[in-house]
Amino acid sequence: MNIFEIRLLLIVWAFRALGEGSVVSFACSLCNHLIPNMAASIVIVGAGLAGLTLKRALTQYGIPATLYESYNGPPRHAYSMTLEPRVSKSLWQMLGLGEQEFRRAVAVDGEGRIHASSLFSETQLDAGAFRASRKMLEGLLRSHGDKQSPSPSFAEHGAVGGAGLYGGDSGLGLDVGSGPRIKAQTLVLADGVHSRLRKGLLPNARGPEVLPFITYNGKRRMPKATYDKVYAPAMDGATTLDMHFDGCLLQLALNDIDKKTGIVGLSYTYSRKVRLGDEKELHRPDRATGAATSIPDAFYEEIDRLRELPKPFADAFDVEQIKKDRALHWLMRTIYVPPADLEALAGKGAVLIGDAAHAQPILGGSGGNSAILDGLQLAEHISRHGTDRLADFVDEQLPRWKEDATTCLRRIDEMHTRGGHAKEHSSL
Repeated sequence: MNIFEIRLLLIVWAFRALGEGSVVSFACSLCNHLIPNMAASIVIVGAGLAGLTLKRALTQYGIPATLYESYNGPPRHAYSMTLEPRVSKSLWQMLGLGEQEFRRAVAVDGEGRIHASSLFSETQLDAGAFRASRKMLEGLLRSHGDKQSPSPSFAEHGAVGGAGLYGGDSGLGLDVGSGPRIKAQTLVLADGVHSRLRKGLLPNARGPEVLPFITYNGKRRMPKATYDKVYAPAMDGATTLDMHFDGCLLQLALNDIDKKTGIVGLSYTYSRKVRLGDEKELHRPDRATGAATSIPDAFYEEIDRLRELPKPFADAFDVEQIKKDRALHWLMRTIYVPPADLEALAGKGAVLIGDAAHAQPILGGSGGNSAILDGLQLAEHISRHGTDRLADFVDEQLPRWKEDATTCLRRIDEMHTRGGHAKEHSSL
C-alpha cells in the first residue's frame, strides 16, 4: 500500500471521527509518522524532465520536496521528442488528464504523427507513440506543480561551488557558490549530462564519452503559410521526415506551432560517421560546452557540396539560410556511472537520475523517456519505502539503464547505415 492509499483511508477515518475541519492536517501529520523517513527533507537538483517529473509525482503522493535549478525562466527546450506510450500513459494519469487531452496539450501539432518508416521512431513505433514538444511538456509539468513554495535558483546564489556529503543527523550538505549550504536528508541529482554535482561527489568518475559521429542541428522559424507550401506536402500529415544522401543522414522535425502568431518552428539535422581527418574542424569531441554555437566553415562547405537535394531538404539545407539560423554542433554523448558508485551514493542518501546517471545520444537514444521513467519510479519507490532504501531503487533500475545503453548504440549505428529505414538518395 502506498502513501496515497494510506492517506485516503486516513481521510475517510478522520472525516468520520473528527469532522471536516481537522481531516487534512491530521491525515498528513499521521502519514509522515507511518512512512519511514517521509518527513525527511528531499532536495532535487535540476528542473529537466527527470527533476520536474519527480517533483510533480512526489507532490501527487503528498511528499514535500524542494527543486533547485540554475535557470529560472520559462521552459526553453524548443524541440520535439518521441514520447513512448508507456511514458505518456503514466504522465496523463498522474496529471489527471484524459489521453487525448494530454496529447493535444503536448503534441507538436496536436497529433504528433510519425511516419512508419521514419528514423525518428526510436521506439519502433509502438501503438500510441507520438512527437511531443519538450517545451510544452515541461510547461505542463511545471503548471501542475506545487506553487506554494517557488523553487529558488542556483543563479540567485552564484555558480555551484561543488557538492559534499555530510553524515549524521545533519544529512547531506550542498555548497552553492558563496550562498548558504543547502541541507537535505535525500539529495536527488537530475542536473544532466554535464552534472557538476556528479563530478563533485564522484571526482574520479569518467566524464561523458563522445561517439564518432559528426552532427549539426539548426532551428528555423517561419510563417505557417511558408511551412504549408514548402514542407507540409512532403511531411504528408506527419511531423518528421528523413533521408540518407551521399552517406549522410538528413532529418527534419516540426517542433511547435505558435497558435497566437502562426509561426512554425522547424529543426533540421545533418549527421554522418566520423571520417579520417574530421577531428580538428568538424568532430571536435573535446570542445567546450559553450562552443556548441561555433560552427566551422568546413561544415558550410560540406553542406554546399550536397548537390541535387530533393525538396524540401534543399530548402532546409540552404547554406546562406543556415548561417542566419540558430545552429549547434551536437556531440553524441553517453554516460556510464559504475553501479558500485551509484549504490554507494544511494547508501548515503544521494541518487543520480536521468542524464546525470545514464545519458544517451540525442540521435538513436530515448533519454527523455528514460528520465521521465526515473522520476516516476523514484517517486513511487519513496512513497512505498521512504528514503531509507534508495540503494534498492538503484538496483531495480540498473537492468533498464543497461538495456537502454545497449539499445541506443545499436540504433544510432543503424540510423547512419546506408540503405537503412530512411530513403536513400545520391548525387553520384
